[in-house]
Amino acid sequence: SKENLVLFIDESGIEDNACREYGWSIKGTRCYGNKAYQHKSRVSMIAGLCNNQIIAPVIFEEIVIKQYLQLM
Repeated sequence: SKENLVLFIDESGIEDNACREYGWSIKGTRCYGNKAYQHKSRVSMIAGLCNNQIIAPVIFEEIVIKQYLQLM
């Protein structure tokens, strides 16, 4: 019944300058890599999970703030 439904909502995001903090190299040698230092964009996604189904996925090209989340 609808009275027993549970809805889980989650937000996740990534910036275009996200990078790995660790790497691999031959033992005893330094590990080198390139890292972007300028922030250019961010993508966030909000979705719900109800009865093992993903519902209402929404993608934003900005940081999600509480004004986007209006729960009843």
